[in-house]
Amino acid sequence: MSVLPLKARLLGEFQLYHGETPLGDVLSPRLQSLLAYILVHRETSLSRQQLAFVQAAAATDDPVEQARLTGRRVAALNGSHRFQEAEQAYQEAMSFLDAIPTAARDERAWHVWLDLQFSLLDVLYFEHNRAEMPPILAAMAAPLEAYGTPRQRSQYAHFRARMKFLSLSFRFELDHEAVALAAESLHWAQQADDDAFIASQTFTLGFALLWAGQLDAAIDHLRQAATRMETLGIVPNHSRSLTYLGIAYRLQGDAGRVQQLLEQHDAVFAADANPHYLGVAAAQRARRAWRAGDRAAAAAQAQADLVQWGPLDQTAYPIQWLARLPLLASALETGESAAAREQAALLLSPHLQGLAGPVEDALRAAVAASSASAAGTHLQQACRHAQEHGYL
Repeated sequence: MSVLPLKARLLGEFQLYHGETPLGDVLSPRLQSLLAYILVHRETSLSRQQLAFVQAAAATDDPVEQARLTGRRVAALNGSHRFQEAEQAYQEAMSFLDAIPTAARDERAWHVWLDLQFSLLDVLYFEHNRAEMPPILAAMAAPLEAYGTPRQRSQYAHFRARMKFLSLSFRFELDHEAVALAAESLHWAQQADDDAFIASQTFTLGFALLWAGQLDAAIDHLRQAATRMETLGIVPNHSRSLTYLGIAYRLQGDAGRVQQLLEQHDAVFAADANPHYLGVAAAQRARRAWRAGDRAAAAAQAQADLVQWGPLDQTAYPIQWLARLPLLASALETGESAAAREQAALLLSPHLQGLAGPVEDALRAAVAASSASAAGTHLQQACRHAQEHGYL
């Protein structure tokens, strides 16, 4: 570690822990920026990250640097699902750039402007707010063409692919365009000379291939991403890559590899503590318990991940069939027909990932059935189709 980042760490950490000397009295704006970066890339509280960026931005009179530093708050808030605050931080960051006439903005200012749009797009994606994303992408096209770096061109293709994910409700029928956009994102990333970014876009392509039903290719890319993230020590992205690798194994019908992944990498999910991915791990265990005939354990594990995923609203984790199908099947087998029918209705929620046509058709028929016996027949059909498609 060089002397300057070390000084930033020692002085800044002391101040933030003990509430003593203001950062501006002991650190230059450059060191404050380094401190903010350090705090975001280590285990620390969100409030301390926010404080570091606020103080770093306040210590400079350069509006472009103020916008850049304030924009870093957007990602931190978005990562904690504090979406409204993230959008407010975006607006605050944009206010610094808005003070510079468009014609007077240099290349550095446009780079920051583009990065801020990507930050906002990330917030909108996790809010499942696809209506507001296309106008932003359209407004970015010309500045991107004129000033965009390879990394930013990669991000642009990446978010266009994400738009496809949202517009198709993460169905298993992603078209060629979505996969092509993800491949374009990886192509540009490979020119950015950033191993972590390349690994991230390798994940994006694996994710697209997964939902396009190209499971062998998806597994190959998701394994590459997971291995690289482990080597780099980036726990959140390692956890994410492993999560979707496990889903790919499940859809491929490879229960052994799912179990092996959970056993070998349980500490990764625990260290990341992402409720979505902890929920997926519990859902994978629920499916294993159901297949082993342990209905009580299956139900308990499935309920545990539903708690992790939170309320069923527009920001819900969409891939809930992982847990709800084992719950439905367990309820059906123990004679709890009303509970099974309730899960069928929930699986058809517009906020959740759509399932293959035969499964959804049977679920709809069960929900619409006029008698419990008719509903039970349709639910049995839904479970059979779910097993055929690798869901159960």
